[in-house]
Amino acid sequence: MPEPRTGGSVHLMAHLAACRCAVGVAPLPGLGVIELRGSASELHEIARHLVGRSPAVGTCVRIRHGWWRSVAPDRALVLAGIGEREALAADLAELVARRLDLACADVSEAYAGLVLAGPLAGRLATSPAARLAAPTIAVPDGDDFWLLVLPRDRVDDACHVLLVAGRVDGAVAVESRVTELYYAARSRPAAMAGHPPTNPTSIGALPS
Repeated sequence: MPEPRTGGSVHLMAHLAACRCAVGVAPLPGLGVIELRGSASELHEIARHLVGRSPAVGTCVRIRHGWWRSVAPDRALVLAGIGEREALAADLAELVARRLDLACADVSEAYAGLVLAGPLAGRLATSPAARLAAPTIAVPDGDDFWLLVLPRDRVDDACHVLLVAGRVDGAVAVESRVTELYYAARSRPAAMAGHPPTNPTSIGALPS
């Protein structure tokens, strides 16, 4: 999805204000998605290490540096958190190196991410339009910041569906740097207070 041109700092601040009042929709550069394939027992052990348990197929749960999405007993997708791609890859490399029968592949190029940022992000992310867009993974970092992961060839259509459906609530297409600024601003007070941003431990996700 090509990024909208803001045309300068004035438009940048206008789009940031739109995120603060309603919801901005933006692509996520540097999306990190890693696919794990292997025996159910091997994936169970990896999941227990990262999650503390073996999540049911079809669920998505928060882990350090990202999220774990169980696709099948012998397949999982691991999604990097915002700005945590390298840290997640390092964690997985250490775990996978001990298991010769487990395949680990970076499949980031097959997927694209859409960020929904703003107080109405949760409403749009859980709306019928979002279900129609059918993301492979849908995860919130608080109710006002959601990441939807879709096959790359579907992301433009999904973005259009979300923007049309969210227009009544003030949804606008913004640049990725706008949602990055929004994310940094909302995270800063929590970090200064010694509290991490809200991250639910279990999140619904749609099948790939």
